[in-house]
Amino acid sequence: DDRGPMVVVYRLQGLDGEATEEIVEAIDEEAAEETDPEAEFALSAVVGEEGGLELLLRLLEVAGMPRAGQPGECIVLLLKLLHACCRIRANRRRVLALGGTARLLRVAPQALAVAAAALGENAALAAQRLLETTEALLEEEMVAQAEAAAVDGEGESAMQVDGGGDQDEWRGFLLSLLQELEALRQRSEAEPA
Repeated sequence: DDRGPMVVVYRLQGLDGEATEEIVEAIDEEAAEETDPEAEFALSAVVGEEGGLELLLRLLEVAGMPRAGQPGECIVLLLKLLHACCRIRANRRRVLALGGTARLLRVAPQALAVAAAALGENAALAAQRLLETTEALLEEEMVAQAEAAAVDGEGESAMQVDGGGDQDEWRGFLLSLLQELEALRQRSEAEPA
């Protein structure tokens, strides 16, 4: 970067005359430049390149299984890392190639139950990250299918979730996930603020 260090200029108001510059009390967050996730999370490509995404998915599958101990905090951290990694397209494509959408949906109900038991209302953040990651993967899968259809010249109108399985199985996974999210919402409302 050839810009060098940032120069900060300030002037004290009231000394040797009044300052004519406008006083900035706070910086408007909305006016700030939005950073491109591809640039902001570019370093997370290393996780995908070195096989870390497969490891994350395996750890989530193991951490979501009922056993002694408190894996809830571990699940939250794993979801946070996976969420950050899936902010870039290359990693989303890698996760899709590993059957990541199906794997996440399979472990979601149990993982959320474990996180809720260990973390209480903080488990809502884990649920949010899980849903955002799954949504990003499903959107990426639709883009990939559209690109493949454009290349092949023949597209399917129905989207198929990666990993196979019949629709009744997926319906069961989604219903179980929704039930767990509803239970989490009810627990968070029942807890005193």
